[in-house]
Amino acid sequence: MIIDLETQVWNNPAQLGAESTDWRLREETEAWTALDASPAAHEAAMSCVDVSVVLGFRSLHLDAHISSESVAAFVGRQPNRRVGFAGVDPMSDGALDDIEMGLSLGLSGIVIAPAAQNFHPTHSRAMRVYERCQDLGIPVLVRTQRRPTASTNMAYGRPLLFDEVARSFPRLRLVIGGLGYPWTDELFILIGKHRNVYTDLAGQVSRPWQLYHALVGAFEHRVMEKILFASGFPFDTPERAISRIYSLNSYSHGTELPSIPRQHLKGIVERDAFHCLGIERPGGASLTGGLPRATERVETVEEDDDLDAQITTLTGMLRDGIESGLRRRD
Repeated sequence: MIIDLETQVWNNPAQLGAESTDWRLREETEAWTALDASPAAHEAAMSCVDVSVVLGFRSLHLDAHISSESVAAFVGRQPNRRVGFAGVDPMSDGALDDIEMGLSLGLSGIVIAPAAQNFHPTHSRAMRVYERCQDLGIPVLVRTQRRPTASTNMAYGRPLLFDEVARSFPRLRLVIGGLGYPWTDELFILIGKHRNVYTDLAGQVSRPWQLYHALVGAFEHRVMEKILFASGFPFDTPERAISRIYSLNSYSHGTELPSIPRQHLKGIVERDAFHCLGIERPGGASLTGGLPRATERVETVEEDDDLDAQITTLTGMLRDGIESGLRRRD
């Protein structure tokens, strides 16, 4: 089963905040023009995964809002293949009510972003949010800022700041997104220390060299089993993310650089994030889709095969798996 833990859908980029144009202007025009966060684009991109998690977002600080209602409506179109998380700003007077509303709409967790919401992770209001989520048994996903705006408070994005949170609420399931970038080593120590703290790959699959370096570190820290798959759609797609993950050892081919055992790469792609986070699997969601079978076949490629042949074989497997999934849907 492949679960994409971080995806978003919006109608207008302004939903990301009043300053969203700041980083859009810094992006390459072609790349931004190609960025499509529409429901149709999401549906097409997720054809190669079994279930996607669709995230809301709210930040009073940045004047950003992707509402729980819109997330629930989109998830409701394919409830067997989508799960929704409510965007909650702990600094809002109605934060606890927003959690309850999200649950009443059928959402399964909440999303916070301390750097974008301008609060210290152990602020008293935030601690009340964690306590409520622990009592309700729902996970908290902490988004990192891939493209921080001028008003983003980067000091509040450090994974180390969640050590007190995890100690105070040991039953709370936490996901620190994006491998805690740029504090990856700090993140590995945190997830290695706390049983219920995880991380995901959103934002890092777009940077293959950084991803390779980070996963070598995760392997050496012995925390590979705490890493969950996420593409970060619409900034990347699960198809490209999976291809990059399985191609990471190309950096070590013919060198003395360390390689990452393939079973660990496969483990990331196919890890059951819902089991890790205590989320009920959507009704009707398959345990094995077309793409997982293709990724299993990757294991048959011999370590001493020519690198170009390996990459060509992998690309064909991914394409076959995606096309097979599309045919089944039709």
